[in-house]
Amino acid sequence: MNRRQSPAHARQILAAGIACLLLLAASTTMASAAQVKITLSGAVYSSLNKPIAAAQVQFGSATATTNAHGDYRIVVDAASHLSGSAWAPGFAEQVFGLSLSFVPENSVTVQIGTLHLQDLFDNPTFHAKLRGLHAVMNGAERTVNAHGRTGVALDPHVYVTQPDGRVQMYSLTIRGSTFKSRIPFRTKGVYQVEILSSQELQVFNVPVYDGVTPAILNGPSFPADPRNHGERVLAKFALKLVNKVRTAAREPKIHGNSRVDRAALGHSQDAARYGYFYSHPHIGSNGSNPAQRMAKAGMTCSSWGEDVGLGASISAVMDGFDLSPSHRRVLLGAYQMAGAGVVVWRGQYLVTLDFCSTAKSGKRK
Repeated sequence: MNRRQSPAHARQILAAGIACLLLLAASTTMASAAQVKITLSGAVYSSLNKPIAAAQVQFGSATATTNAHGDYRIVVDAASHLSGSAWAPGFAEQVFGLSLSFVPENSVTVQIGTLHLQDLFDNPTFHAKLRGLHAVMNGAERTVNAHGRTGVALDPHVYVTQPDGRVQMYSLTIRGSTFKSRIPFRTKGVYQVEILSSQELQVFNVPVYDGVTPAILNGPSFPADPRNHGERVLAKFALKLVNKVRTAAREPKIHGNSRVDRAALGHSQDAARYGYFYSHPHIGSNGSNPAQRMAKAGMTCSSWGEDVGLGASISAVMDGFDLSPSHRRVLLGAYQMAGAGVVVWRGQYLVTLDFCSTAKSGKRK
């Protein structure tokens, strides 16, 4: 979450065990999985129950593409449990597991039914629809008139990560439940377009492939979290990853500050205690904003920023930040110092990153 983690690149995990039907009789004799192939047959549809053509389905190293009717067939090595994923431009990737009651001795076909992918241009949680923008474009220079409707108050900006990694903001005109914005696409490449609610919750976060081949955006390859270390060490690790992002973008490294650390940790603890991460991630239980929390910790900031995220690891949270234009804008901001606060909440890491500058020339992000 800006100043909230996206789970930008949203992944929907299906409950283990998709019901399947073995279409060909197989011996109950167990055989080596490496000697037997299984043909998986299924379909990929949108959340509105429409077939998705050219969706990519993957099981290990085996891949397949859906036809015009959303159907696919893919041949994989037999195993008692298979993990796969399905994805298409403009849709959220879905990761799922398939369990078989036995490993067949002979080649068989397994019908795994229909997978449904969430359309990134429709957000049922906020009763919001985004139109005029397309996930795949032909690379011609243009300005797109994006528009839509929403059931929630919006931030008056559209945040766009450019192909070079820089983040631009464009005005979002809001009239009642409708909104519109003119978004320029000047060069070929991958763009990330994000619209937030007024509480800075993500409403839309859509990758746009302009004149390039679409591919899943998984974020940078951050190193794995340190093992068997406490929250303080993980907080330092988070700041290390911030500087990794900044260095890759040719921005100067930012220095840690104990007082900013104190403010960030206090906010993570407060958010975990009162459980408001999903409603107002940057407003504390006492109504405070990031600048007020840093001032209470002894740091008066002329400019400031905050990212708050939740994930299975610090690296996963940072991936979410990097794939969210509004969060990335904060990570790359012209700040002098930063602090991190990490706590465990509901089995995941809740991470607050606070940024501060005391220079009069600094701009608020």
